[in-house]
Amino acid sequence: DGYLRCKKTGVMLHNFIMQAEKKDLFDHQNRDRLDNQKLNLRPCTQFENAQNRQKRSDNKTGAKGVYWHPQKQEYCAYITTKRTRTYLGYFGNDLIAAAQAYNDAALQQHGKFAHLNDIDKLLSEVGGILTCTS
Repeated sequence: DGYLRCKKTGVMLHNFIMQAEKKDLFDHQNRDRLDNQKLNLRPCTQFENAQNRQKRSDNKTGAKGVYWHPQKQEYCAYITTKRTRTYLGYFGNDLIAAAQAYNDAALQQHGKFAHLNDIDKLLSEVGGILTCTS
């Protein structure tokens, strides 16, 4: 799972560092499970920890909260909060607009736990508007 653990007890290093009780959860702010500095760890709920996740490994668009809808031939943006998916709209062939819609919703709904799309990186990778075909 990518976390450092004590070989004898199985306790995760970040929990040991934070002197956590069994019920306590801590979020790695920079999403690096090997970075267990106290400055990088913050208490959280299970839902807050889930909000700080990276994009899924099977993501094909390169943007969190965005997928290509093959029937409509458009990008669709969505956000999931507390196991509820909210659709943010369709954006034609504009991946950047869909990614920005996700970012706006993530900031509003997830606050400091939001994991945002890097719009500048997306722009450099796709040149602004990406046409996708299935």
